[in-house]
Amino acid sequence: MQGKKFALAGAFLLLLSFSLWGWVERLKFERITTEDGLSQDSVRALFQDHHGYIWAATQDGLNRFDGYSFEVFRHDPENPHSLGANFLLSLAEDSRGRLWAGTALGGLNLYREESGTFQRFLRDPKNSESLWDDTVLSLLSSRSDPDTLWVGTLSGLNRMDLCAKRVIRIPLGTKKEQGPVNALFEDRKGSLWVGGGDGLYRLTSPGRAAVFYPLLWKGGDEGKAKGDKVLSIF
Repeated sequence: MQGKKFALAGAFLLLLSFSLWGWVERLKFERITTEDGLSQDSVRALFQDHHGYIWAATQDGLNRFDGYSFEVFRHDPENPHSLGANFLLSLAEDSRGRLWAGTALGGLNLYREESGTFQRFLRDPKNSESLWDDTVLSLLSSRSDPDTLWVGTLSGLNRMDLCAKRVIRIPLGTKKEQGPVNALFEDRKGSLWVGGGDGLYRLTSPGRAAVFYPLLWKGGDEGKAKGDKVLSIF
């Protein structure tokens, strides 16, 4: 009886593998480059908004694709309502359906759909209610708190209060110098997981201290931590 069960399970897995292989063979990829209107070929982030537009963050501008053509948004030094910088790193849509773009050295940018302009949020050394850093590596719209947008910068974690448009600095650990926040993930319980330059952090609520999980390198010199940088969380 047990042998029949294993045989049936094996047959099912074999059929499933053939089915998946056939599906993979039918996949077709279309390459879209600068020849098709993309502003630059190095795409750092992709996002589809609630309208269905595809947004592509490149190293030379923010691209919006409607399925036929691209509209490109770039920094204009003469226009304070343009994109803060041309080097894009991260994208997210908040609970209100608004697009946010993280740039290298140009801060956090909120896209104003009605006017096609941007509002910039930058680091102010004299204001503790500002970004830790003007390079925004990661963005995450909270599912458990619709008024929160998490902002991971090169020098620490920020929480954007969408209702008050207030930027709050969230310390990770007790270090004076906060490290890069490369990745953000919210689990089913609402805890925020943060991928840093020195390991993994878990934040259960903004008012509580983050729990640190060091990732110790197992190879090489014994007892020395190497490779603790977390780049992605899923």
